[in-house]
Amino acid sequence: MTDADLAVIESTLATELPVFYRLFLIQHADELRSISTIIPTRSILDYTPEAIIYHNRLARDDEWAYRKSPLPSNLFVVGLHACDDYFFVKLDGSDEAVWAAYRDIGSFDQEADSLGGFLERLREDAKDPDKWQHPVN
Repeated sequence: MTDADLAVIESTLATELPVFYRLFLIQHADELRSISTIIPTRSILDYTPEAIIYHNRLARDDEWAYRKSPLPSNLFVVGLHACDDYFFVKLDGSDEAVWAAYRDIGSFDQEADSLGGFLERLREDAKDPDKWQHPVN
């Protein structure tokens, strides 16, 4: 991920990304891409401008996403959860945690203390990719 990629995300979504998230993407997008090839069925963080833009637009689509309550404007989608729910960070920088939004029940739960902490779990999971493979019936 480059500064130019980040500028595209920010201008397309009319949002200023938190510094911690910008730095994370610059430093770890390639590693996220690599991990996603090892454990493709694992919930992971987005690492391309296209996915980040698409998921943020989709999460704010009133026809689909959060029918029970509007998506809080201070949350920014950073990845897709396996159950078609989202991982978020807070745009206001009040913390650096990764949050999960569960649209079926309308809850927001802390998933990891930081993007780095979430990445560390992905690294551990990539050491045993077989546990993330779903059997074919």
